[in-house]
Amino acid sequence: MATTKKRKSSGAEASPAGAGPGFADSVVRFYSGLFQEWRRATSFKSPDLDSFFLNKDRVEVGLTPHDVVYEEGKLRLLHYRAQSKKVLRPPLLVVYALVNRPYILDLRPGRSVIEALVKGGVDVYLIDWGAPDLADRYLDLDDYVSGLIPRCAERAMKRAGTDKVSMLGYCMGGTLSTMFAATHPGWVKNLILMAAPIDFHVREGLLNLWSDARNYDVDQLVDAYGNVP
Repeated sequence: MATTKKRKSSGAEASPAGAGPGFADSVVRFYSGLFQEWRRATSFKSPDLDSFFLNKDRVEVGLTPHDVVYEEGKLRLLHYRAQSKKVLRPPLLVVYALVNRPYILDLRPGRSVIEALVKGGVDVYLIDWGAPDLADRYLDLDDYVSGLIPRCAERAMKRAGTDKVSMLGYCMGGTLSTMFAATHPGWVKNLILMAAPIDFHVREGLLNLWSDARNYDVDQLVDAYGNVP
């Protein structure tokens, strides 16, 4: 995903080696604790992870019927076909995170947020950003908030015959949706956020720990990779 650089404040002192041990230790502690919680919850003494992923390529996801109604580069705007007699207005534009796969909201029939919305009469559009690549390193937040998202919203409104959309933003898609709603207030009727980071001034939490200049240099990571994984 594209990102703007986080500048070091005058009071922060970056690690000379870039990514310091504090960052690595925090990642190890987090995932070790998560794995232990998972083991306790599933009561597996010695889980064989290969057995869980052996058939992952055979699992079909994203099965709710849809059409691609707009494309720009690797971006695709999906429109899900109506499954009810009454279709609600305005349409719902789902803005997903830049790096996660949007089929998480459409896993399997009977286990799908998208399917449930469509069956409930919601006119659902979803932005599939595609897989990040090196070209994305030249994009910044304004390209998404003032360019790509408005163009997708315009397509949805034109097809639905409305002058507004409702928005469902997931994870970083929620952050982008909030920025879009703030800069385009006349476009958005309802704003729904799921797991969206909003207040970046709060110093607690892993996100701020990992981005602390005392642990590692964010600018160095962005300059080296372009995309932040």
